[in-house]
Amino acid sequence: MQLILCEDNIADAKQIVNYLYAEGQSLNVEVCVEVCTRSDDLLEKLKNGRRYDAYILDIYLQEMNGVELAKKIRLMDVLAQIAFVTASREFAVEAFSLRAVHYLVKPLTEAEVRELLVRILSRSDKETPMFTLYSGKNPIQFKQEEITKIESYRHGVLIYKRGREEPYWFRMLFIDVEEQASEKYFAKASRGVIVNFADIDKVEKNSCYLKDGAYVSISRNHIQNFKKGYMNYLFSEIDGDVDDNV
Repeated sequence: MQLILCEDNIADAKQIVNYLYAEGQSLNVEVCVEVCTRSDDLLEKLKNGRRYDAYILDIYLQEMNGVELAKKIRLMDVLAQIAFVTASREFAVEAFSLRAVHYLVKPLTEAEVRELLVRILSRSDKETPMFTLYSGKNPIQFKQEEITKIESYRHGVLIYKRGREEPYWFRMLFIDVEEQASEKYFAKASRGVIVNFADIDKVEKNSCYLKDGAYVSISRNHIQNFKKGYMNYLFSEIDGDVDDNV
């Protein structure tokens, strides 16, 4: 399990890291923890393509607070698991609005850190649907959660992967990719476009904007199912967060 802790109090950071390693060993889980004392350092790692199973953020950081940092992380790693550690409950409501996996108040106990690892594991262990695409005869798999959009293009499909500027192109029928798309996460915006709900910033009357700024037109034939699917996705996210944080 790859974790990153952003904590500018060295003593607190050492204690949290020690608890993470100890409880990981107790759970028979291999844990690797990186530590940043500055939010800018963490963001730089993400800009360079680094990703983690979970991000553990102190709320009271010097450059920006942990909630602001979490919002920036979400722009680069939409499905990131984020937990907060803090000396106050001041930001608890805002933290959970960001689908935080946990909100821990200092001083932490080993039992609380163990519960944090259990929550991260429970979300990570959920079956991840895959796309199987072909380059010639060679199959290539992508996690569906990593794909922001799929488009039909020049006798093939364009696959837009989160964090990558240029899309991949595969000589495949659009329908063969569409049939693999989980209805829980994707909806058809038009005859040749599929969108990942997690990457939608806002939905308008006949269009939507993605979090990377891309504009997607939604055809009249698909608008009703698209909006229904998106609302179901939002409600499922809320229900999941309530269950996880009870």
